[in-house]
Amino acid sequence: MGTVILSLGVFFLNLAFLVGSSISAVDGKRHADRCGYPHRSCPEGYECVEAPYASTCRKVNFSSTSSSLRISTDGPPKSTPTPFCSTCSGGTSLPSLTSECGTCTDILTVAPTATPSNSQNTSIIVSHGTGVVSEPTSRPSATSTGNYTAIVGASRSDPVKVVERLPIDVLQRDHVDEFNLYILALESLQSRAENDDLSWYQLGGIHGYPHIPWQYPSSLADDTNYGYCTHTSLIFLPWHRPYVLAFEQILSEEAVSIAKRFTGSSATKYQTAAENLRAPYWDWASNDTRSRIPDVVSIPTINVVRPGSNGIESNSSIPNPLYSYKFAAVHTDGGLGATTVRSSSADDILTRSFSSRQHGVLELFSLSDFNSFSTKAEGIHGDIHTGVGGNMAIVDRAGFDPIFWLHHCQVDRIYSLYQATHPGGVLTADGTSTITFALHGDAEDDLFTPLYPFRHPSGKEFNSDDIKTAQSTFTYGYTYPEVPVGLSEQDLQAYAAKMINKLYGPSLDDGSFAGNTSGAQIPTARLEWSANVLLDSDDVNGTHRILFYIGNSNNSNSSLSDNFRSNDTLVGVAGIFTGTTPMVLGNTMLNLTVPLTNDLVKNNIALRANDTVPELASRLYWVVEKVQDMVNEIPPTDIKSLKIAVSSTVTQYFPNTAMLPVKSNPLTYYAPTAGKDGGLQPGEAPPVGAVAPPVLDSLTGTNTTAARFRRHRKSTVLHK
Repeated sequence: MGTVILSLGVFFLNLAFLVGSSISAVDGKRHADRCGYPHRSCPEGYECVEAPYASTCRKVNFSSTSSSLRISTDGPPKSTPTPFCSTCSGGTSLPSLTSECGTCTDILTVAPTATPSNSQNTSIIVSHGTGVVSEPTSRPSATSTGNYTAIVGASRSDPVKVVERLPIDVLQRDHVDEFNLYILALESLQSRAENDDLSWYQLGGIHGYPHIPWQYPSSLADDTNYGYCTHTSLIFLPWHRPYVLAFEQILSEEAVSIAKRFTGSSATKYQTAAENLRAPYWDWASNDTRSRIPDVVSIPTINVVRPGSNGIESNSSIPNPLYSYKFAAVHTDGGLGATTVRSSSADDILTRSFSSRQHGVLELFSLSDFNSFSTKAEGIHGDIHTGVGGNMAIVDRAGFDPIFWLHHCQVDRIYSLYQATHPGGVLTADGTSTITFALHGDAEDDLFTPLYPFRHPSGKEFNSDDIKTAQSTFTYGYTYPEVPVGLSEQDLQAYAAKMINKLYGPSLDDGSFAGNTSGAQIPTARLEWSANVLLDSDDVNGTHRILFYIGNSNNSNSSLSDNFRSNDTLVGVAGIFTGTTPMVLGNTMLNLTVPLTNDLVKNNIALRANDTVPELASRLYWVVEKVQDMVNEIPPTDIKSLKIAVSSTVTQYFPNTAMLPVKSNPLTYYAPTAGKDGGLQPGEAPPVGAVAPPVLDSLTGTNTTAARFRRHRKSTVLHK
């Protein structure tokens, strides 16, 4: 083993002279005009007071009918200024802080209480100011009353019970009763009134539109340009964990409620199934799916077994709640139609780019620091959003599509796998900050940045430190098949690595490797290739994607038809997931990676630099599309900061599958992108790594790509 480590050390030392520093990210920190910060003040007639998210402005001489205490779990209670109103005259549930109100409530919903048992069969509703846990027969608006839903995980009679989240197809095939309750619970959530805090509409709306508080009082500090979701952010993965957990908890509670309505021999069966139900995931990187949208998500109707009026099983066919969500009201200001929709070409785009996506997931686990992992994982996640299209392609609308939850369970699973294989790896503050409905970019993100609006029973907001280990999910009653309960940290690390290699790794005998595989610890190496995309999000007006192709060498240079692209190999997609308008992001520089290796092998292109570089120079091209209600191809030059480069890394694989691949620092080549719009040109600084030596970067063929593929395609309809 010592010999292997020494050999690897010498190998990477030999590459060190080629390594350079990458382009430094533009400081994208933004500041909102709030009071309480340096050089900020309130308008005339207002004073600065503490509010739930940040300091805010309140009308001078604001009247109140009650006094309040701000209870902190970090120390003794602190008195606060006069509270603002929760209910204004006229009974509106969305208070205005700029007018006097007849009835006021306390400023904070937190009170010290014992942590309630996880066996509650309804969401824990913590009463404002008292900390009382109750099961209301009718659910009042927590936003208007000051109550909130504590996030504790799925309903379970045994508070230490941990159940695996499963792939959606496995849940449907092997766990019929759980799947039946899952569909019935989804149907029920979607039928709830839109003003119900725990309805489908409200839960989906946390992510983006309608840009209102969720179980917090309204405040002048609220940035109503956004929802609560965090993107292009270090807290992207941590924020989405309690979000999916909240959905799973409410789904589970509804399943328990439905199960209780069965009687006779069915009662125990369904009550057991309800306790074992967890939110499923769609593994779009597995060989089983090859990124295809699950069949059950694509059918308009589905058969279920309901509890009849007498509690006996009753078969029926219902509109499939996984197919779409129907809005109860018209939301023209949010750009929402009557139902959620998806792209008619989603399966084509996703399945043709599968190989790149699968290899991209594998590469995530070669990254030793969490920040890099999070950035790359978010990029792959955005590729899925833009590939599915429709509502999923727009940040404000994505949470309403039922496939959103399958997708983000998968993202959370990748997060758990990284935590299992990289114990101790956590985010590190790097000077960037996040701008959302509740966060205003005034402080850099770190482990303790609040993950609004999700709270513990104590009233304390979730933060990344709460969920920084793979085992932290056990507390909330769930895990994944590749992260089993009961293993030591070392054994879990090895087991998870084996599963990652099995699910996403290449075969070491596919002919693309060189080296001795006779010993379990002897590494096998190959050059691996990627397209790297660097751009400033300020230059992007809405959601976009960049599709990378390797042209068919038999195609005529003059062919510019739409069928031309279908004959070429789609080798990957870079998704730029934003919205219908530019988003103000804490970090404006996006650096996306599109692996090319698997498709190079399929196209019989040798991975040596003197073979790959001229092939890519001649045959690699890309198409930039704006993805909204229509898909429109745009010239790459429309994104002024766009730089696309091609790089290689030497990657070491081990026959011992408990060891993850190890990658060298990248080398970037000019020839594959020279003369192409949006491509890195000779002499420009590379987006990643160092510039390859000229001997490896020579163009031995004729570069016809720039002229051959420079065109502007007509608009195409995104969905039928």
